Amino acid sequence: MPRSQTKKSEPQYFGERVLFEWRAPEYRNLKKAQQYVKITLVLVGLMIAWALYFSNYLFAFSLFIIGVVLFIPGFGHAPKLHKFAITDSGLWVDEELKSFIDLRYFSTVPYATKQDRFFVFRQSKGGQFRIPVPLEDAERMRLVVNQYVPQKEYTGGLFDSFDRMFW
Repeated sequence: MPRSQTKKSEPQYFGERVLFEWRAPEYRNLKKAQQYVKITLVLVGLMIAWALYFSNYLFAFSLFIIGVVLFIPGFGHAPKLHKFAITDSGLWVDEELKSFIDLRYFSTVPYATKQDRFFVFRQSKGGQFRIPVPLEDAERMRLVVNQYVPQKEYTGGLFDSFDRMFW
């Protein structure tokens, strides 16, 4: 069939049929993250004052350099809006494919934010990654992904404790 007569009704992403497609920001609660940055800066400032009071100039200078290197580049940084797509071959994050073949299993995080639920994917070559999925489509997405990748019960870790602080 000539190209002009092919069906255009199905959405395509890099030539693949799209099952689900959505966008999500890098982090949702930017105000809370900025609050923690301010608290950390105050603590670093107090530690610098303490170091100067006790004439520990090298420690004060080191804290100042660490503060500049870690915090100054982050100011004015707008959170990136990522594009996600689930296709027949895998999960696209922006323009990078996480193939279903390379994933060992996935888990659904039992807690959710007001807008998102999270899927955690374990890769065959080690490592894991977490993606936010829209709360209203989470169950349908879980059923579709479960056709390609087995699902396991979620086991929390230290990362979850830190993750819940930034809600």
